[in-house]
Amino acid sequence: MQSDWPGLCIGLIKVDASVKATDSRSGMQRTVETAHLYQSWPLQAAADLQLLKQAIAEQNFESLGRTAEHNALSMHATMLASWPPLVYWQPDSLKMMHKIWKLRQDGLPIYFTMDAGPNLKLLFESGTLAEVMRQFPDMEVIQPFGDV
Repeated sequence: MQSDWPGLCIGLIKVDASVKATDSRSGMQRTVETAHLYQSWPLQAAADLQLLKQAIAEQNFESLGRTAEHNALSMHATMLASWPPLVYWQPDSLKMMHKIWKLRQDGLPIYFTMDAGPNLKLLFESGTLAEVMRQFPDMEVIQPFGDV
């Protein structure tokens, strides 16, 4: 499988760098114990992993972005369904999500992913770097495979 993708970019949007009130390990334990939605999570994660591997092998950016974003949102939905609910997002997290969805609707190929926290990781290709930087000037950019 090809694991080299020149031009793939990851942008880090720091919404809140403070320590989370509920750490990831405790949050996952709460989710497993109290969220009925968790029962379907391992199956979805396994299916998403296969889609991500295929997208990387084919360098299919749309599939990579769509799968990663959907996976992150599904994970957060599962945590939200725990009791008491786990909401790692901050108002600015949601604001950034809406901005990304609007930019994508307007034709800019950009997706996001998130771990159990408020910060976003943007996925885009180097051909759109200038426009993405214009939209998110404080973003830190990583090109894991180097420039094109």
